[in-house]
Amino acid sequence: MRSSIAAAPLAVLLVTASASAAATDGRYTAEIRRTEGGMPHIKARDFGSLGFGYAYAYAEDQACRFADIVATVNAQRSRYFGPDASFGDLGGQTSNRASDFFYQRIKDSRVVERLRQRRYPHGPGKDVRAMVRGFAAGWNAYLRRTGRDNLPDPRCRGAAWVRPIRPIDLYRRFHQLALRASGGALLEAMVNAAPPGGASPAAAGKALDDGGAMGSNGYAIGARGARDAKALLLSNTHFPSGTDARWYELHLKIPGKLNAIGAALQGVPVVNLGFNRHVAWTHTVSTARRFAAYELKLAPGDPTSYVLDGAIVPMRRRTVRVGAGSHTFYETRWGPVVVRPDATLNWTSETAYALADLNADNFRLTNQWAAWNRSDSVGDWRRKAARIQGNPWVNSIVADDRGNAYYGDDGVVPNLEPPFLERCGVAKTPGLMSAAGIGVLDGSRKSCGLPRDPEAAARGILGPRSLPQTVRRDYTFNSNDSFWLPNADQRLTGFPRVLGEEKVNLLRTRLAAVMAEQRLAGTDGLGAPGFTLGNLRALFFSNRNLAG
Repeated sequence: MRSSIAAAPLAVLLVTASASAAATDGRYTAEIRRTEGGMPHIKARDFGSLGFGYAYAYAEDQACRFADIVATVNAQRSRYFGPDASFGDLGGQTSNRASDFFYQRIKDSRVVERLRQRRYPHGPGKDVRAMVRGFAAGWNAYLRRTGRDNLPDPRCRGAAWVRPIRPIDLYRRFHQLALRASGGALLEAMVNAAPPGGASPAAAGKALDDGGAMGSNGYAIGARGARDAKALLLSNTHFPSGTDARWYELHLKIPGKLNAIGAALQGVPVVNLGFNRHVAWTHTVSTARRFAAYELKLAPGDPTSYVLDGAIVPMRRRTVRVGAGSHTFYETRWGPVVVRPDATLNWTSETAYALADLNADNFRLTNQWAAWNRSDSVGDWRRKAARIQGNPWVNSIVADDRGNAYYGDDGVVPNLEPPFLERCGVAKTPGLMSAAGIGVLDGSRKSCGLPRDPEAAARGILGPRSLPQTVRRDYTFNSNDSFWLPNADQRLTGFPRVLGEEKVNLLRTRLAAVMAEQRLAGTDGLGAPGFTLGNLRALFFSNRNLAG
């Protein structure tokens, strides 16, 4: 039987072939059909061929965008775009020089190479590996057949930075995405970190909180909230279209194994938000922190050594070279030293601060997305989230054809329960945790390493039962705000402050709750009580606000 689940607004598309082509290179074969608006529908017999077809279609549409990403993660922006230029999004601008130093450090450390070799779920599963190999082959086949000098987009036609790729380029992109709300947001804080007497700290760099700027919203409507449908989903995401965060709409199908429609992050061979036969899902940027900071007690007279269990330990100096320039990073047991004056994380003669980034070794994220693409219920979604714990920095809003509506901040969050903070916190911990949700820990004691939750997929993160989640039959929602209010009639309380404040911070959240309740009561002028695909679309375009 056909499922009654629907995704809205404008996410339900009749698949009527307006153009069809086969992509093949002898090893891989995929069918690519395009419908109104140019959306590609990729069908293949296996995951390698699906990745091949995906990349071929994607290259036809986004060659310049992805080539730019590949240059970034390979520390080549200065070479091709100039060291003094900058790039970025609503979160802020980053200089090409700083970006190259940051990504060259990652390359020199070979962390991505190590992560890709780990066993599932900590390293890529066999289907993800096959997709990545196929993707690289598909991208390269497109460039070979089209020719760099004949690319349709004049922005990169004939450009030297458009080149064939290897699987490692895609894995570096995955790692970049994992760091978006942690090390990536603190890129310049890391590059700017210098001992006292060195270069003066530069501006703070990217904002730590993307949520308010991005402005995403999502509703999952369950059986008691829907009318003439088992469930509905509204996905209203707001990543900026002019950057590497631009969404790419597509349909991925392997008969009998996978059939998912939606949108993907650039260069990621999965559906990040969308729907399959049984489940529809979307995400909003979460308020949770994905990192902690360690306060280092520095050795007297030596600001590049720190005290650890009574012993003096020199920081590791990692000097990276990009073109004719070089930069030295300072690394510790806990992570690289960062300087972020707006968070009072300064490097003085007595103290410095190191970043413990919980997503720096999270290579579970693509496994998580791929597993969710094949979920058959909210319950299945939650089991996969608990088993893999790869979601890097977003809330999940999910509906299924059994009439369930789910909300959860089901991602990677540092294990900063109050008893641990009391034992390992420092003088500034209470204030910074209360104001910004940033946990500052005592870096002079090995015993203050982030503790293992026995239920967690990885050391140092909260286990699934310590994360805010709920399943309802009417609706759940989120608008980049706290987990505290997933429904106007429910409060999620008692969770560690690192997940966010237990209150509403945004007018968007208040409005979303008001609109949902009015729709259930039928008092918003959109007809009888309950959500339909039509009135959910009308609600989306209603242009209401609480600010005047």
